[in-house]
Amino acid sequence: YNETIAMQKKLLGEKHPTVGLLMNNLAYLKYADGDHDEAMALAVASLEIKREALGDEHPEVADGLYTIGLWTMDSGDYDTAEAILRESLAMNMKLLGREHRSVADNMVLLANCLIASGRYEEPLSLAVEARGLYVAALSEDHWRTAVAIGAQGAALAGQGKYEQAEPLLLRSHGVLSEDPSAQTRYVDDATRRLAALYSEWGKPDRAAEYLAAAEVLN
Repeated sequence: YNETIAMQKKLLGEKHPTVGLLMNNLAYLKYADGDHDEAMALAVASLEIKREALGDEHPEVADGLYTIGLWTMDSGDYDTAEAILRESLAMNMKLLGREHRSVADNMVLLANCLIASGRYEEPLSLAVEARGLYVAALSEDHWRTAVAIGAQGAALAGQGKYEQAEPLLLRSHGVLSEDPSAQTRYVDDATRRLAALYSEWGKPDRAAEYLAAAEVLN
């Protein structure tokens, strides 16, 4: 990829969209390999090219912000991630409409970011709305719907509403565990959320069961 990028830069110029696309693809490969710093640098450079080529408001720009926000959230910098994810959400809502599936993706990721930072009221609203969008665009049993259901359950658990949260988290975990197309990160999140639920609820045996399952995943 590095040689291809260098060649395309020479042939097309540093800021050509094809160069940006190649850098974006390489960023994903680097991130999967664990080279998060290099991946982020490539993703940011790719986003800059997208902005120059497509303008500041474009679905591909929103997609680039989504990726950078996700990876920033993974690093634990929730405040920075929140700002980036809100920008991506607002852009997609403006460009694609509130009922677009990409908007649901934005809502769920922002909800998860807010939950990770210890906030639960707004994430609950975001997750419920995203769930409805996924059901309309995909199905109630789709793994993306299960991710939204998991965020809904986690937000309720964060509010101490364990009895309401449990069936949602169990459903999310069940769908994600059984669907081979579901991303591993979401299966892991669903498993750890159940472990956290039962630990906070005073059910250590159930918590240990899901914590052990999470360790197996990793």
